[in-house]
Amino acid sequence: MEHASRGQRAFAGCLAIVAYLLSAQFRVSRLPVFGWLAGAYAFTAMTVAMQLLTFPGLFAPTGLFGAHPTTSGWIWVFWHAGFPTLVVIAMLSQRLYLSNSRRSS
Repeated sequence: MEHASRGQRAFAGCLAIVAYLLSAQFRVSRLPVFGWLAGAYAFTAMTVAMQLLTFPGLFAPTGLFGAHPTTSGWIWVFWHAGFPTLVVIAMLSQRLYLSNSRRSS
């Protein structure tokens, strides 16, 4: 169990670094796609951290924050549904931004 938590902590850390770099790119370029992607990676980093904290038996017998036995599983579902949804929104915003910029020029 300890090995899995180490891997998940490293994964959350890497996701947070990617979110920071994408948000810096958004601040420089002002392209909406970078903002959405930064949000997607930040959401995933926070979701992974929450799943780690609520996982039963890792930090507390039932997980932290008064978690129920299924809390960690539901967080996993939101993690794996939320990230692709936000990436699709990012790609749609990119397409919308490009079509608007072509019309105005």
